[in-house]
Amino acid sequence: GFGHLEVPQVECVDGQWLLLFSCLGVDLAQRNRDAGRKGGVWVATASGPLGPYDLENAAPVLGEEQYSGRLVRHGGQWMLLAFRH
Repeated sequence: GFGHLEVPQVECVDGQWLLLFSCLGVDLAQRNRDAGRKGGVWVATASGPLGPYDLENAAPVLGEEQYSGRLVRHGGQWMLLAFRH
């Protein structure tokens, strides 16, 4: 579903392994574009840090106006940082 995954990050958040990545709309597979999906920051889940990650059910977290999202922990809370694209 993705031509490439940019800025990948693997984290365990509340016991769930996540792969956070970015992909521009032009780099989405045709089936994703046909389904009306847009680029941006995405998340996929797995049962462990080495995957396999469920890219078929990856979900958008931020739209294409933000990019290169990163999870950071600050004061015991998870936060998501991203650049304006």
